[in-house]
Amino acid sequence: MSSIPPDSPSWDLAVEGFLLFQEAELAASKETIRAYSADLADFAAYYLVYEGLDPDQSFSPAEVREEHIRAYLRMLRDVRKLEKSSQSRHLISLRSFFKHLNRRHLVEQDPTALLRVPKTEKALPRYLYYEEMQELLSMPEDTLLGKRDRAILELLCFCGLRVGEAMALDCRSIDRATGYIRVLGKGNKERRQPVDKETMDTIDAYLQARQAAGQPASPDSPLFMNNRGGRLTDRSYRNIVDKYIARTASLKKISPHALRHTFATRLMDNGSDIRSVQELLGHADIGTTQIYTHVSINRLKEAYEKTHPRSGHVEEEK
Repeated sequence: MSSIPPDSPSWDLAVEGFLLFQEAELAASKETIRAYSADLADFAAYYLVYEGLDPDQSFSPAEVREEHIRAYLRMLRDVRKLEKSSQSRHLISLRSFFKHLNRRHLVEQDPTALLRVPKTEKALPRYLYYEEMQELLSMPEDTLLGKRDRAILELLCFCGLRVGEAMALDCRSIDRATGYIRVLGKGNKERRQPVDKETMDTIDAYLQARQAAGQPASPDSPLFMNNRGGRLTDRSYRNIVDKYIARTASLKKISPHALRHTFATRLMDNGSDIRSVQELLGHADIGTTQIYTHVSINRLKEAYEKTHPRSGHVEEEK
């Protein structure tokens, strides 16, 4: 067993410090914080059973060895039958945690350092074809809420915003003179996102209807509000997308993020270079953007197979 540094914290205190660092220093999302917390609590419960300790007994992260991590991963694979993607997420949480502790000299050795994340096949993102997107955008009615929902759908489809980014927008975020919006992305990084004229007109129509209904549209007001004048939540955006998807004839259930995928896929299909797409999506790593190259290639292959003379789908001339 590795020696325990004299100032090594208990597991619970170490996790608390790690989560605080993720939130305060790295501006991690609430979903990320919850996932880290759940994964680390799950491993801690396994460790206590593995070592035959009482459920409420305290231990230090410095007591955790590589064999504990390996046994835990085998349990996730063989007993819980988790998919490789889920196994990977648990290991990534542990690696991030122990790397954090090792950098702060709270553990002498990182027990995850030699462990490899299970390779998984990354699923291509779900996106809408042009006709599907047009059908979706035709669903909102010509009412105040309908105008709001149409503006939200257009902003997600044609600007590629994350839901969290759309949630944070205020009326002052819109710069009509230049045709840009100021978006606060991951890590509190601000970027200027171009907005097409039609989407800008749709947003204006909603704000004008809102003012006519006696609702605030001052610069510091949320760009999109609920009936009570408050800012829409993440759940509200999902409910809005679900509502209109349910009304369409051709679409299955999709998430709001699929509209962001649609935006990126159409950019690649229309010849945008990958660096530009990276900037427009607010990706820190271009590797995240490269998935849309695969999507575009798949679409090209699909068109090829449907139209090639030897595909079996094209009738020969007589």
